[in-house]
Amino acid sequence: MTSRIFTLLLAGVLTFGCSEEPKKMVVEGILLKASDAFATTYQYGSYGIAPYALRSQTIDLEPWVNQQVRVVGTPIEGYPLSGGPEYLEVESIEAMP
Repeated sequence: MTSRIFTLLLAGVLTFGCSEEPKKMVVEGILLKASDAFATTYQYGSYGIAPYALRSQTIDLEPWVNQQVRVVGTPIEGYPLSGGPEYLEVESIEAMP
Protein backbone atom coordinates (compact mmCIF):
# COMPACT_ATOMS: atom_id res chain seq x y z
CA MET A 1 0.00 0.00 0.00
CA THR A 2 2.77 2.46 0.92
CA SER A 3 4.70 1.77 -2.29
CA ARG A 4 1.52 2.30 -4.31
CA ILE A 5 0.95 5.72 -2.69
CA PHE A 6 4.62 6.61 -3.27
CA THR A 7 4.31 5.60 -6.93
CA LEU A 8 1.19 7.75 -7.38
CA LEU A 9 2.87 10.71 -5.69
CA LEU A 10 6.00 10.31 -7.82
CA ALA A 11 3.90 10.11 -10.99
CA GLY A 12 2.10 13.31 -9.93
CA VAL A 13 5.38 15.14 -9.32
CA LEU A 14 6.82 14.02 -12.66
CA THR A 15 3.66 15.08 -14.48
CA PHE A 16 3.61 18.44 -12.71
CA GLY A 17 7.29 19.02 -13.54
CA CYS A 18 6.81 18.48 -17.26
CA SER A 19 5.85 21.57 -19.20
CA GLU A 20 4.45 21.77 -22.70
CA GLU A 21 6.53 23.28 -25.46
CA PRO A 22 5.43 26.85 -26.23
CA LYS A 23 3.19 27.06 -29.27
CA LYS A 24 4.71 28.51 -32.41
CA MET A 25 3.14 31.69 -33.74
CA VAL A 26 3.22 33.02 -37.29
CA VAL A 27 3.17 36.80 -37.63
CA GLU A 28 3.10 38.69 -40.92
CA GLY A 29 3.69 42.35 -41.56
CA ILE A 30 6.32 45.04 -41.98
CA LEU A 31 9.23 44.56 -39.58
CA LEU A 32 10.08 47.80 -37.82
CA LYS A 33 12.44 48.88 -35.10
CA ALA A 34 10.36 48.75 -31.92
CA SER A 35 10.39 52.51 -31.43
CA ASP A 36 8.82 52.85 -34.90
CA ALA A 37 6.39 49.94 -34.51
CA PHE A 38 4.42 51.15 -31.50
CA ALA A 39 4.28 53.76 -28.81
CA THR A 40 6.52 52.07 -26.25
CA THR A 41 5.61 52.41 -22.62
CA TYR A 42 7.46 49.13 -22.02
CA GLN A 43 11.14 48.39 -22.53
CA TYR A 44 11.48 45.04 -24.25
CA GLY A 45 11.97 43.99 -27.82
CA SER A 46 14.23 45.76 -30.28
CA TYR A 47 12.00 45.06 -33.27
CA GLY A 48 8.33 44.59 -33.89
CA ILE A 49 5.49 43.77 -36.18
CA ALA A 50 2.57 45.61 -34.61
CA PRO A 51 1.29 44.58 -32.16
CA TYR A 52 4.14 42.13 -31.37
CA ALA A 53 7.57 42.87 -29.89
CA LEU A 54 10.30 40.65 -31.35
CA ARG A 55 13.80 39.51 -30.55
CA SER A 56 16.08 36.77 -31.83
CA GLN A 57 19.18 35.30 -30.30
CA THR A 58 20.05 33.48 -33.54
CA ILE A 59 18.88 35.70 -36.41
CA ASP A 60 20.02 39.24 -37.24
CA LEU A 61 16.72 41.07 -37.75
CA GLU A 62 18.30 44.38 -38.84
CA PRO A 63 18.53 43.46 -42.58
CA TRP A 64 14.77 42.79 -42.56
CA VAL A 65 13.71 46.24 -41.24
CA ASN A 66 11.02 47.93 -43.39
CA GLN A 67 10.35 44.72 -45.31
CA GLN A 68 7.12 42.72 -45.52
CA VAL A 69 7.99 39.45 -43.74
CA ARG A 70 6.57 36.28 -42.24
CA VAL A 71 8.03 35.45 -38.83
CA VAL A 72 7.74 32.19 -36.93
CA GLY A 73 8.40 32.50 -33.22
CA THR A 74 7.49 31.38 -29.74
CA PRO A 75 6.06 33.52 -26.95
CA ILE A 76 8.63 34.46 -24.30
CA GLU A 77 7.57 33.35 -20.85
CA GLY A 78 6.60 36.14 -18.47
CA TYR A 79 5.31 38.48 -21.18
CA PRO A 80 3.40 40.55 -22.00
CA LEU A 81 4.12 42.94 -19.18
CA SER A 82 1.55 45.45 -18.00
CA GLY A 83 0.27 47.26 -21.07
CA GLY A 84 2.94 45.84 -23.38
CA PRO A 85 2.62 43.61 -26.42
CA GLU A 86 3.17 39.87 -26.74
CA TYR A 87 6.95 39.21 -26.90
CA LEU A 88 8.20 36.61 -29.37
CA GLU A 89 11.54 34.86 -29.85
CA VAL A 90 11.98 34.74 -33.64
CA GLU A 91 13.01 31.33 -34.93
CA SER A 92 12.69 31.98 -38.66
CA ILE A 93 11.96 34.88 -40.97
CA GLU A 94 11.24 35.09 -44.68
CA ALA A 95 10.31 37.79 -47.15
CA MET A 96 6.72 38.01 -48.29
CA PRO A 97 5.96 38.57 -51.97
